[in-house]
Formats: sequence, C-alpha cells, structure tokens
Amino acid sequence: MSIGAPDVAVIVPMRGGSKRLPGKHARLLAGRSLPARTAAVLQACGLGDRVWLTTDDPDLAETGRALGWRVPALRPADLAGDGTPTLDAVFHALDEMVTGEPEIVIVMQTTSPFCPADAPARALALLAERPALASVLAVKRLHVAAAHVRGARADGTIAPLLPADAPADAPADAAVGRGPAFTPTGALYAVRTAALRQARSLTVDPVAPLELDEVGAVDIDTPEDWARAEAFAQAGLAGRCLDLEEPA
Repeated sequence: MSIGAPDVAVIVPMRGGSKRLPGKHARLLAGRSLPARTAAVLQACGLGDRVWLTTDDPDLAETGRALGWRVPALRPADLAGDGTPTLDAVFHALDEMVTGEPEIVIVMQTTSPFCPADAPARALALLAERPALASVLAVKRLHVAAAHVRGARADGTIAPLLPADAPADAPADAAVGRGPAFTPTGALYAVRTAALRQARSLTVDPVAPLELDEVGAVDIDTPEDWARAEAFAQAGLAGRCLDLEEPA
C-alpha cells in the first residue's frame, strides 16, 4: 500500500496576534523565518503543493502565498481567539478550503523550526505500512519511565499517573507504565481523514509515535523558547527522527 501526494492535505495553522512572542512568524532564525522553514520541510518530501494555510492575519496569508501555500480565505474571527483549539481551525480548513476529501490530513506547526525534513514521509510510511493505524503523532521521549510521571491532585499533592506494579499477566495497556513515556511536540500530526471526522481528534487510537530528538522537538512559544532555538541554530544543529529503540 502506498500513499501519494494527491491523497494528502497538509494544513498549516498560523494565527496572528501572538502575545507571548509577538511577531514570531516574521522573525528570522538563522536567516529564515519559521514559515519558510516549514515550507522547506514540505518541499523536501514532495508535499509543497498540497499545503493549505489557515490564518486570520492578512499579512500571514501573503507570507503563505509567497511560499506557494493555498490561502483561499482567511479564518473567521470566532476561530482565531487565544483559546481556539487547533482542531477547530483544522476542520474549518478541511471543510471550507481543501479541495476534495483527502485520505490523510497532516497538520504541521510553523513553531517547530527544526522538524526533520523526513518527518512527513516517515509518518505517511507508517500509515501505509500499518493499515490498522489511525494516526501518527510527533513526540519527545521523557527521560523517566511512564510509571515515574506524576500528576497534581486537587489538594495540591502529586501522585503517579500510571501504576508501576501491574501484574505480569495484565493486559498490555495496564502494563504501559513500565515502558518509556512520551509527550507531544506539536510539530506534526498525521491522521486518516475518516478517523479524524469520526473521533474529532488529531490523535485517534491506535496512534503510532514519530519520535523526534531534542532538537527536532523544539517548539517556540516564548522568548525563552526563541533563545534556545537561536542557540541550536547557531550551533548548526538539525532535528532528527529517531527509531524507538534508539537513545534520544
């Protein structure tokens, strides 16, 4: 089974009015803007002409068009607030802008400037090779086992999120705390469109991890994030996709 570019729609959400890092999409990181870096990744994997930009900002729309992205309309104001879920913007783009019904939807975030060039192709390969998968999620490995991850209680104390002492004959899901833990990076989501519509989620079970290294997992949202990204860029570092057994 193979998945070709015509079966894929790439949706890039890029909202104007960032409060924590104003004007971040126009800033240059080692000579290139965040949108230009995302465009380079998509061009490298042959998806450069399958990109729809969802934005509420006319200037960002022009930025997208200059990169060859399709921007048939601006995102409505009610889908451009600080608290608007990315999922809502994705559905608006899919229903109102994307031509036809793709088999796969890929969501790429421009705030992940070191997303590896092969990440979209790897995600598509996973979906092609494993028909039972519904989605692929770019993740970063935590440097502790899942059983050591703790969450906050209402009383201000913390407790393990997952059991560490599941019996040996417990179902696989019950023993998940023994293995590594991952957190989403925000860099990339790939989901079968039918599953996306049915579950109204970008991460539909069964979901496969696309593990990124420390550099590839960088997500820019604050001045501190930008400073870290600048340090990585000045050092000439590039993000990598990891095999699950490879150390991060």
